Amino acid sequence: MGNYNFANLSPYDFELLTRDLLNAAFKLRLRSFAPGPDGGIDLRGWQAGSRDALIIVQCKHMLGSTFAALRSAVKTEKEKLDKMRRKPSRYILATTKPLTARNIEGLFEILKPYCKSSDDILDGSSIDEMLGQHDNVLKLHHKLWITSTPILQKVLNAGIHNRSESYLESLLSRSRTFVQPDAFPKAQKILKENHACIISGPPGVGKTTLADMLCLEYLANDFELIVVSEDVLEADNVYAKQRKQVFVYDDFLGRTDIREKLGKNEDSRIIEFIRRVSTSPNHRFILTTREYILQAARTRYDRLDSGDIDPLKCVLEMNTYTELQKGLILYQHLAFSDGLLRQDIEDLVNNRRYLTIVRHPNYTPRHITDALNDIRRRSRRI
Repeated sequence: MGNYNFANLSPYDFELLTRDLLNAAFKLRLRSFAPGPDGGIDLRGWQAGSRDALIIVQCKHMLGSTFAALRSAVKTEKEKLDKMRRKPSRYILATTKPLTARNIEGLFEILKPYCKSSDDILDGSSIDEMLGQHDNVLKLHHKLWITSTPILQKVLNAGIHNRSESYLESLLSRSRTFVQPDAFPKAQKILKENHACIISGPPGVGKTTLADMLCLEYLANDFELIVVSEDVLEADNVYAKQRKQVFVYDDFLGRTDIREKLGKNEDSRIIEFIRRVSTSPNHRFILTTREYILQAARTRYDRLDSGDIDPLKCVLEMNTYTELQKGLILYQHLAFSDGLLRQDIEDLVNNRRYLTIVRHPNYTPRHITDALNDIRRRSRRI
């Protein structure tokens, strides 16, 4: 394997990556489907300009499996193909597992006549090579791009200030379960235009995770990470005009009461630092806060109620998440569910009980994390 760590992708992530990569590389028009029983089809579409040529793609994210397990899975897929009323004119198998030439020929023999040549069997190495030729596709898949070897090397070699090192470790871990909300491109745009962004919203909605992913992008572009914990003077004290620095200030107004964080003249110092960063091409400032606390602070502190912060606001609310996005958040957490028993996962999937979670009126990403942590604790006690 080369530059890309497919272990950070869930099976559904891998399907979406394969779709975009094949569409770009072979001029296909492939459609993906939500996670669930696939009937032998992960991706379906046609060659550009020919809707008569049905193409089916099956994705096998079996990085740590044996070849025997992959071969057995492929035989099962062949049986499904044989039963289809409309046969595909082309069948492509994509897997994250590296294969030998002999392995590929063995799979090709199983999948004939649906696979037209052994080139229709893509293993981890060939997908790795294709990604190197389609940088535009790679950038669409944030988790894979940010943990690719060259980018990860940049991140790990970036200047880390004080307590920021442990923050970085947990940040890379959390990136595996990230599901991009609609607010992500908006926050990117705000940072690009204003160099500072205030992410606000109710508790548990994903403000910190959104800030994390924005931060990772800047680390990948050679910025130094500085985590602010007490007050904005920490940022002022290490601000270096000639260095590229990204400052992250989580819950900058406190978690329950603005008096937790805003000491004497702290509101003025925050506004002044925002203004300082706004004129510097080398600096970015990412802040998070609960929306109701921000509104209370703007009522109490004139400096925070000025027009300075209005262009910087990116409000993240649960009603902006679709049911599919909510389901994908649960799915991603289950896909990387270290410490969960298989029976616990099956208990959620059987009888579609996951829908009760996804459609709960009080659903938040934090509730998913807390609930799965509680299941892990109970499993360890058994």
